Amino acid sequence: MRIVNFFEIGDWDIRSFLVVILSFHLAMWGTIGLRLLGIDIPVLVHLFPFLYISLIPGIQIVRILKLHDIGGIPTILLSVGLSLVVLMGLGLVMNLIYPTVGLLRPMSFDSLILPILMISLFLSILCYIFDRSYSRPKFFELSFSQVLVFGLTIIFPVLAIVGAILLNTYQSNIVLILLIVSIAFTIILTGFSGRKSSIYYPLLLYSFSLSLLLFTSLISNYLWGNDIFVEYHYAKTVYDQGLWDFSLDSNVNSILSIVMLAPIFSIWCDLDLIWVFKIFYPLIYALVPLGLFYIFQEQFNPKIALYSSILFITSFSFYTEMIVMARQQVGEMFFILILIAMFGLKSSIKKRVALIVCFSAALIVSHYGLSYIYLYYTLSVFILIKTVPLLLKMLRQSALPKKVTDDILCPEILKDRVQQSQSAVYIVLLVTMMVSWYSFIASSSSFISVVNILDLIRRTFVSDFLSPETAQGLTILATEYLPLQTVTKMFYLFIQACIILGILLIISKRTPYNLKLEQLLLSVSALSLLVTALTVPFFAQQLQTSRFIHISQLILAPFCIIGFIAIVNYIGTLANRAPALLKGIHQRLNIKNPYRVLSMFLSVFLLFNSGLVYYLAEEPAKTASLISFDPNINYFKYDDLEIVSARWLEAHSDDKLPIYADDYRKYLLQSMSSGSAFSLSKVDPSQDSRGYFYLGTWNNVKNEIILEKIYYGTVQHISSNVEPYIFENHKIYSNYNAGVYYH
Repeated sequence: MRIVNFFEIGDWDIRSFLVVILSFHLAMWGTIGLRLLGIDIPVLVHLFPFLYISLIPGIQIVRILKLHDIGGIPTILLSVGLSLVVLMGLGLVMNLIYPTVGLLRPMSFDSLILPILMISLFLSILCYIFDRSYSRPKFFELSFSQVLVFGLTIIFPVLAIVGAILLNTYQSNIVLILLIVSIAFTIILTGFSGRKSSIYYPLLLYSFSLSLLLFTSLISNYLWGNDIFVEYHYAKTVYDQGLWDFSLDSNVNSILSIVMLAPIFSIWCDLDLIWVFKIFYPLIYALVPLGLFYIFQEQFNPKIALYSSILFITSFSFYTEMIVMARQQVGEMFFILILIAMFGLKSSIKKRVALIVCFSAALIVSHYGLSYIYLYYTLSVFILIKTVPLLLKMLRQSALPKKVTDDILCPEILKDRVQQSQSAVYIVLLVTMMVSWYSFIASSSSFISVVNILDLIRRTFVSDFLSPETAQGLTILATEYLPLQTVTKMFYLFIQACIILGILLIISKRTPYNLKLEQLLLSVSALSLLVTALTVPFFAQQLQTSRFIHISQLILAPFCIIGFIAIVNYIGTLANRAPALLKGIHQRLNIKNPYRVLSMFLSVFLLFNSGLVYYLAEEPAKTASLISFDPNINYFKYDDLEIVSARWLEAHSDDKLPIYADDYRKYLLQSMSSGSAFSLSKVDPSQDSRGYFYLGTWNNVKNEIILEKIYYGTVQHISSNVEPYIFENHKIYSNYNAGVYYH
């Protein structure tokens, strides 16, 4: 059956295009009308308004810019990215203008209706004016096998949702175990698939990505993690007040991806902010691996692009640390869109530069840490572009053998034309935008953080360079872990080695892939930052080493795949030269291509990273690895009775008195008590400290609390006895699981 490709709706004739936009309008207003009438259709009344505001404005802008024949993946990603830019910009303008004309609650449903309607109408008119003559719709043949694959890919997110419900309600993890095993098995199957199966790769990737994100985000009926509670607090403040107070001195309060997007999603879709963070943000973030696949496919081939993306999503940070960092989820979305505009988008240089500047500004207001990293990449590439060609020319004119200069130094990259994305004008503009936003809106708090880190590095660089006590990456290397966790560490070390090997192979032209100079230097820049984070004292403490590794994979993942393939091919060559016994074993394995070995490697990699191997082997791990398998794990995760007790404390406590809890449960209280909850580590048990003392389920059952200890900038969680901090006759609330004490 031949059907029109909706993912490339920007290429339809203008009449059909506007009919679809109008249909979305009517459907959205219909669901909102049902909601206002009190008719609640589960999922639909929340999901459809979300799809509308996160997709339709961007699709219209793509059409206005005449971005045609660019493919389905960039069309969807650009549409979502531009829609997010529109929403953040709309929220910012409303908060700046509305109060000056007497409208004191710009962040409310009544205030949002007219602007969103007018924006959509205005964009539709512009679509007709600027692009009414274009019509080149794309079609594809829908076969039974495609329908079957589509049905199978839907199973993974369904398993994640059902499994999370069963774990939250009945403490049963069997479905979540089945989910991880099913994904791992499917990854292996891709290694044995043919070239024709590449049409299914984007669908598989989105299914894998969304499933793994929901696999962790839906755990608990409340938020879990640490940073996410700070984000929730500021988003909730905007939601409750109906206004963004940008005078609050906080890095997070200056991040529009939190203080604008989350309240707008919550208000427009009539969904609690908790579920906005747990569902809507993962729906958007799951698109990032698709963007990686598109970029890597343009640079290499579909198989390398597939496994590079799978490496990214099966790594620990993707579905654990990023789930509790909503602002970085959005920041990475804009980062990928910048790379697409730089290297993958088939359009004029003017349109690409406009998109790069737009998404750069969006990145700056979405995540300050990633913005600084991107600035480092940009400056590094700009400097290297100016110096490397001169260095290569000098080497070619030196006394080195011609074989060295031709085969290793790759002199043909001198012929590459440098794109405008790394021009001096763009760098000046990027720095100006960063300084303006972080100085005037964030009260320079993020700049101060960076300056303090750099000053600390300056003072300790000589004395503590390559010291495991101060370089977090080396601390991880020197730390002794339990056996299975040591295997996981070996996995990551092997991946870093493959990355280095892959880059060297590309530079020395030992592969069929020829990257442009700018792309190659960007990879070198990413690798240099990763090495710095692993070795320089105190450098990685702000973002943590695991997040630096995660961010580096946005650029370096395909080099790992190339390095891995080279190792497998080399082993195969050695096996063919080996004695008859070893050669026979190699032949009986029937490994015809390295992708089969690679798929098996990534499958096992997922089993370890997800925590499934730890759980089945009953190896203790105080990390987020086990959060989806062990309902009783002591971590930044809270059961229903803990949430009830925290809300009781919020309602009945004296605002003038502090609230104390251990370092796992203080984040729960901070999200409910205007940030006035403190760690028990600040309390001296020998002194009479006034305030409220909150104990969660683990504290009461195990009679212990968790306190943070900062050791050379690295956070460690230490168990301590709870008895010195409480007195039974001071208990003022208890629900059997959690309790509140008053001193």
